[in-house]
Amino acid sequence: MCCGTRQSRLSLAFTVGMMGLCTGLFPYTAFAEELSVNRQGASNQGVNSQDANSLDQSGQDQFSLEQDSQVQNNNNQGANRQSQDNLEPSAQEGNECVEATANPANLDLDNLENGVGSFPEVPEGAVIRNIEIYPQDIYHDYGEEENLRWYERTVNALHPVTFESAIKSQLLFSRGDTYDKDLIDESERSLRRSSYLYNAQIVASRVCGNVVDLAVVTRDLWTLLPTVGLSRSGGQNRTILGLSDQNFFGTGKKVSFSREEEEGKVEYSVDYFDPNLFGSRWQAGFQLADSDDGERQSGQVGYPFYRAGAPWSFKAAGFHEIRNDERFFRDESINEFQHNIELYDVSYGLSTFFDGSREERLYFGAAVENHQFSVVPETTGEIPADRKLRYPWVGYEWRDNEYLKAFNISQIQQVEDISLGWRNAVNLGWSDRSFGATSDQLVVKGESRYRHGDTFHLGTLALKGEGYWDFDDKTSENATLTLAGDFTQLNDERDRAWFTSLTFNYVHNLTLDNQLLLGGSSGLRGYPSNYQTGSHSFLFSAERRFFWDWYPLKTFHVAGVTFFDAGRAWFPGRDNGVNGKVLKDVGVGIRVTSSRIRVTRVLHMDLAFPLDRDDDDIDKMQLVLRGQQTF
Repeated sequence: MCCGTRQSRLSLAFTVGMMGLCTGLFPYTAFAEELSVNRQGASNQGVNSQDANSLDQSGQDQFSLEQDSQVQNNNNQGANRQSQDNLEPSAQEGNECVEATANPANLDLDNLENGVGSFPEVPEGAVIRNIEIYPQDIYHDYGEEENLRWYERTVNALHPVTFESAIKSQLLFSRGDTYDKDLIDESERSLRRSSYLYNAQIVASRVCGNVVDLAVVTRDLWTLLPTVGLSRSGGQNRTILGLSDQNFFGTGKKVSFSREEEEGKVEYSVDYFDPNLFGSRWQAGFQLADSDDGERQSGQVGYPFYRAGAPWSFKAAGFHEIRNDERFFRDESINEFQHNIELYDVSYGLSTFFDGSREERLYFGAAVENHQFSVVPETTGEIPADRKLRYPWVGYEWRDNEYLKAFNISQIQQVEDISLGWRNAVNLGWSDRSFGATSDQLVVKGESRYRHGDTFHLGTLALKGEGYWDFDDKTSENATLTLAGDFTQLNDERDRAWFTSLTFNYVHNLTLDNQLLLGGSSGLRGYPSNYQTGSHSFLFSAERRFFWDWYPLKTFHVAGVTFFDAGRAWFPGRDNGVNGKVLKDVGVGIRVTSSRIRVTRVLHMDLAFPLDRDDDDIDKMQLVLRGQQTF
């Protein structure tokens, strides 16, 4: 088995190579992103906002759903059947039992739409007698190991199956509870959000009168990976080397180390996140990073709203970073300065209303922001003024508790849990000189999103805004407003789709460390990054998507796309320079993701052709290679 044929060796080499490419584009950085604000720059800076889906979560509810619970680990696949001694005997005797027609352990999590066998209906008021955990390996053999190829058996042998305790800790029900379909569905969604699981399904394996046995079926992803990645967008290259494991020895904990280089600047970082601190619902994590032009440290601890209707939440987080910020015009850096950032936030959330279909939450918190600026050798112009904010804040959130299970909407051949209906939130804070702030300011943040549709048609409309009202100067500062919408339409076979999106941005009185930018990684794939800037912008995109049946090595899902982009960023009433008009591009691309390997993003490989080239410095073609959260 160690040698194999030439074809087998080439297959393994291709698999390992794609592991590195798919997973290396963007390492795990959730801790730094938790408190960071949208700042200007080529990769994670700027105040553009193009994806209405970013409004799905409130700023106070960033943790995944978890539940504290521990069970004895069993390293072999199969069921962990719990003791039944405490259930009333009368609930189990004298009733005919109905069993599933298929073995839950062999449920095909690659093909949930078609299903495998049938499972008994659960009567209203049934009591959960047993909970069986079936963790499938990366390449599940469905009881016939000889059907696996040699590299599939090798991957399974090298991979520790996820501890049943890690799976059990995310369930919102336990033995002896009354069966609740809403909690079953929410537990499924919680499991599917786990970075170390590809898919999950919870079914009734047996019903005897008014008692039910449940089977929890999950399939693992390969998570221990060398991070070897390259991305290119808008003429800028980014490379990453490192090692990460999103399921450390099967415990569900996340560890990563990386070296990242972009435009000659090198950064080293280490990340850790524990979603079930000491086996509880508490969560904690940290990130440490050091780069040529700065450093970054962040940490957080919290108790999330682990389910809809959970009574309370808590979060304390801190973020510190020293970095160099740049200002751009026509993709050229025109000024650079050092930015020292300190952000701290503590909050408590309280569920004030929940009726199963809608929930309201109230938040109380306090925040500290420090921004200090200094010159560097590359400084060629004015630098921003230092600013400090100290403010207590109160927030209110109301959301519909409605979800849609769909396929091929924003991912490729994978179950997607899409929230529907309204999701709204508003935060108000007061920053006062008496607290040590630079000036008296009202802090306002708000967002509203509505999504409607079915598994073939889905539309989203979202509005988001934030900013500060300075009572000393009687004006707003760093005010941003984004209106975004998108629509997806799939054909009956779900192998082709139309996708369109339109985004408008408006900003007012931005400080010098913020810019509204458009081009490359911030939209308009046929033009350099940070190509246009202004106080207004719009971006329209239309895509024709093709979902293919091609499934290389039973590991990678591949799709294709043709696209058209049109957009502009501008200052009204001002000369916006050469190519300051509406710009357009067309292109073709490939999308790759994996059903076996933990990939942080969907790999995008696009060839984009600009249609407006009044600027001779624009290339005839842009190669865009990057990772994105969605298709």
